[in-house]
Amino acid sequence: MTRRFKPRESWRLFGVLWVGILSCHLWELRDSSGIQLYPKEPNSVLSETASIWVSFPFPPDHGSAEALFTLKDFTGTISGRFKWEGNTLYFLPEPQLKPGTRYVLSFEGTVRDANGLPYECHRTVPFFYRYRSEVSPYVQSVLPTRGEIVSSTQEIVITFNREMDIASFEKGFSLSPNTPHEVQWSDSNRTVRISPLKAWQDRTLYTLSFGNGITDRDGMLLAPYLPTTFLVQEDTDRPYVRSVEVALNDGVTFPPLAADLNTLLRSTDPIKITFSEPMDAKKTRSAVRLTPSLPGTWTWLDDQVLLFLPSTGWETGVSYSLQVGISAEDRTGNRIIPFLPLTFTPKIDPLTVEILLVEDEILLDEDTCSPSHSKTLTLSPPSWSDYTFRFTFHGGSFLTNEEKLAVQRGIQLSCLFPPASPSPLPEGYSWVGGNQLSITYTGFSPSTETERYYYLLTLKGKEGGIRTSSGNGLSEDLVQLLVTGRR
Repeated sequence: MTRRFKPRESWRLFGVLWVGILSCHLWELRDSSGIQLYPKEPNSVLSETASIWVSFPFPPDHGSAEALFTLKDFTGTISGRFKWEGNTLYFLPEPQLKPGTRYVLSFEGTVRDANGLPYECHRTVPFFYRYRSEVSPYVQSVLPTRGEIVSSTQEIVITFNREMDIASFEKGFSLSPNTPHEVQWSDSNRTVRISPLKAWQDRTLYTLSFGNGITDRDGMLLAPYLPTTFLVQEDTDRPYVRSVEVALNDGVTFPPLAADLNTLLRSTDPIKITFSEPMDAKKTRSAVRLTPSLPGTWTWLDDQVLLFLPSTGWETGVSYSLQVGISAEDRTGNRIIPFLPLTFTPKIDPLTVEILLVEDEILLDEDTCSPSHSKTLTLSPPSWSDYTFRFTFHGGSFLTNEEKLAVQRGIQLSCLFPPASPSPLPEGYSWVGGNQLSITYTGFSPSTETERYYYLLTLKGKEGGIRTSSGNGLSEDLVQLLVTGRR
């Protein structure tokens, strides 16, 4: 939308008013109550023949709709593919959902219709597949607990919520590494005790796994349960770094996501350092260093897990090194086994932009922009001095006013020739959602037969340039040479 102001000397005051009025219209909330999700009711049961879908009362923009859709279970995001039928988006999970499992369907954020108008939608629906896991058997407790350090004669005790089928347990349960042991059931086959015939292997990490075929006495499958690990180690042994992982910032437990920091670490993700046994918090914390340094908070989740929460976000393209010095100790004074520095580069998607020269319908991007090959701007009557540019960003969004103002400051337009000519000034800004910005400039001069007017459009990139709060930024300055056409 373009609005021109006369006389010229009052353009500044009217420009501010115009931006305020336009912003009010652009950010008017639209009714999203017609957007429907299925399953609809929280904690309902999805049958085997039913589908998961989101339906819109308007023709939606497919890309923005698919970007807001997530389906998760206790292990993370569920993979699958989308299928559209009219205004309904269907999600086809691949592989199929697991019976008895609790899933959470979320549709959160801004979705646009086919005309680009935004609708805010915030819906979250937990549901179960085929039957509720509350009615299926589940593991109530496992001793030793996950990550615990135990002696070589420690008894393993597993408690279920109901009587189990012993034959299916023996077939589906596994202990790794396999060590000779004996199994005893009690409490009407609700509790199983597993003891080593002689001893568990010293300094060994054991894993208890519960396969898919374990059932209760009535044949109902055991609810999914993550493998449990414990370490057999005498206290005289030296501690070590068991893992360094990307963590989910849920604000409470910070569950691990993956160990590959190079592939999965995003801008604001925490990293989680897990030690093999309870550590001396003060000595260990002082021995841990991250270079180059990054603003953030180090905190102990428990006596074995140290967490780093970045406050400004990991930098794009920066290689970090995590070091744990030999001064780190466990609670009994055993020095840590030397830890090789871990080097990683966070994977932060770059920000890209498309530039539309609106009046000429010319579309530019990083590959087609050029500081030496000019594009001609067609100026229109009656002023012959105004022109509108539209910038569409991909790979990140600018959601706050502060971010949007920073983007506006990062876009510059200057007159190159004739040298004495003034540069055009922004007459108005217009945002659609967090990804599209239109700017109308005034003050262009049309070229003549004897004199041509050249301008330079610059989008600031790299450090200090245009950047989202999630760390997505332009990798380089984007520069385009412009020349005005004749009147």
